[in-house]
Amino acid sequence: MVVPLLVLLAAVPAVVTLHELGHALMAGPAGYRLTSFGVGRGRPLLHHRARGGVVLYLGRNLLAGGACVAIPRDPSPGPRAALFHAGGVMAQALLAVVLWLLPNWWWVDAVASFNLLVLASNLLPWRVAGMASDGWWILAHLRRRGGGGPGLIGRRAVIGRILDFEGRARSPMGVWYAELMLAWTDLLVGRLVAADRFFAEAHDEAAIDPVLDALSQFVEASWHRARGRPLAALRLVRDVRRAYGSQLTQSSEDLLAVVEARTWLDLDEPDAARKALSQVAGAAGAVGGEAAVIRLEIALRDQDIEAIARCTRHLGHRWSGAVLDLPAAIRALSRGVEALGGPADVELGQLAAIANGAARRLLSQCDAPDRHSLASRLGLRPSSTNAGAGYG
Repeated sequence: MVVPLLVLLAAVPAVVTLHELGHALMAGPAGYRLTSFGVGRGRPLLHHRARGGVVLYLGRNLLAGGACVAIPRDPSPGPRAALFHAGGVMAQALLAVVLWLLPNWWWVDAVASFNLLVLASNLLPWRVAGMASDGWWILAHLRRRGGGGPGLIGRRAVIGRILDFEGRARSPMGVWYAELMLAWTDLLVGRLVAADRFFAEAHDEAAIDPVLDALSQFVEASWHRARGRPLAALRLVRDVRRAYGSQLTQSSEDLLAVVEARTWLDLDEPDAARKALSQVAGAAGAVGGEAAVIRLEIALRDQDIEAIARCTRHLGHRWSGAVLDLPAAIRALSRGVEALGGPADVELGQLAAIANGAARRLLSQCDAPDRHSLASRLGLRPSSTNAGAGYG
């Protein structure tokens, strides 16, 4: 009885380590950067910061599982993000094959049975109390064929749990990224004072990775814009391009291009905004959606009815919510409908319904502290923040 128990006690951390190692190996191909890797839960007994900022640790309770935390280098990585979540089950499937090829010893059967049990529980798509299996995440990423946006609104609790976990693991990059995502959420819902606290401090962690640094500067440039400092936003874009040059990926260049276009529009320079948007011509996913929104905002600024009609219909008919700034997209679509004479026309009525429906869903998903500021940013009446919200 003692020997089988010892085999099981050894098998648990071994299988967990292999599973998490699978995630770690697939982080790069999936467009992620590893921040922490650990076996066991609870207070870390051993802790080491490896090259590149990755934190390795051994938790107090080795039988409670493990964790491999990685952050997306692209805010809309698309279906390839499924590779990260598939890495664990792929490693366990490989182990199952190896164990099947070994002689039929009792301890091999015991480890194989435990491995298959863990593999099945990870493959089944389930989600309970904010936790989800690898299978659930794989399906979720594969369904986002065009690449969704950051999807941050309504996820404060999730990001907060990641922040707490990375804090316990003592991962500076993981903590920085979670705080950046919370600051970006504050910008999206219009809570500028809350966002100010993050940008008031210097953050050196992003400098490890040019792509993550470009993402950080994109969010900070958006903050400067929201605070009425467009020239500071343009200076950030220029400095990032000068600092990294060819090290920037196309997705990073696209992020910088869309925030540059919006900033030029803030400065009442629509031609410069169009020039910046030309850099993302043909882009798909969240960046492509964001470019469509900005083109509509340019048309609204110019009061060009023909362009407003074209851009409003284009945005409405391709509506998927895959944008970087969903509240701005909803507001732009609503303004486009209003500029064309309101929802009296059947087609315009459908587009207005899309905007109102998206606003209602967004308000219902957002966290309670964000609801009032988000409604204000959406341009809704203060009394219209319930399920029957409408533009006024």
